[in-house]
Amino acid sequence: MSIGQRVKRYIVMFAGIYCISLGVALLTKSSLGTSAISVIPYTLSIPLTQLSYGTWVALFNAALVVAQIFMVRERNWFDLIQQFVLCLFFGSFVDVAMLTLSAWTPRPTPCASPPCSRASACSPSAPISR
Repeated sequence: MSIGQRVKRYIVMFAGIYCISLGVALLTKSSLGTSAISVIPYTLSIPLTQLSYGTWVALFNAALVVAQIFMVRERNWFDLIQQFVLCLFFGSFVDVAMLTLSAWTPRPTPCASPPCSRASACSPSAPISR
């Protein structure tokens, strides 16, 4: 493979990693939840604010790579080192995406109907008036 092809592949890979980190940041900022792999770093970043959300993502992903070392018998050290480096890039990209979206905070949507004036009218057993 030529150097030009290799550079093109790395550009596409880093663009894909940034798109994934932007998706993580959009999910987090939207207050709709977060992805399953980002729940633990997000939960740790709330009370432990000394480290950013992206740093927690990088540390958690690095911990998963360490766990992989113990679980997989065949160890390709080049691939493992590459995974550690990509964990750092992904965590950094999450921080950049969160910074990019920092000015955007979604507002909660108002209720479609006004709140009930009587508690009994909101109960499930209340008759429906038409």
